[in-house]
Amino acid sequence: MKLHNYMKVFVALAIATSLGLIVTSLGVCGGSVVQADNEKVLAEGTFEVSADFSTLTITPVGSSCVLQVEGSLEFRGTLEGSGSAQTRTLVFAPCEDVMGNPPGTFADVVTAYAGFEGTVSGSPANATVTYLGKTEEGGAIAGLMTVKGRNLTGLLDVAAQVAEGGSYDGYILNKD
Repeated sequence: MKLHNYMKVFVALAIATSLGLIVTSLGVCGGSVVQADNEKVLAEGTFEVSADFSTLTITPVGSSCVLQVEGSLEFRGTLEGSGSAQTRTLVFAPCEDVMGNPPGTFADVVTAYAGFEGTVSGSPANATVTYLGKTEEGGAIAGLMTVKGRNLTGLLDVAAQVAEGGSYDGYILNKD
């Protein structure tokens, strides 16, 4: 396993622990991670992204470029619904190169925050979605998505493509 894979596992465990998804030691290794009155739901599906490029801002940062844009996320599958999103991307290339090439040409890291309104496994839900991803040259994104609402918490693994969307899978802990 490469070093960056260890870091991804470490970050995922840290996020899961802070969100309360891991409630017992070794719970992630096949044991139940659900306490009484909680329901663990396998979450899987797809999402699409859209950007409002009229809101795009571009800021040079050393030899890199920060892009900020507003848009939306549309979910299908266990999560059904949508939300407005704010995305910030640190692209590892000068802004003039970034703007002269299609999205995904250069490696980057992306963070997005969205307010989700819809359903989780058919039950009404409102939540905040945080998306953290690393884009490889060519536009493939590997990342994590957290879902945090009044009565639910989730951690999802994401495989996506820049400016398109992708798939998610993981668990949602329903605390109703």
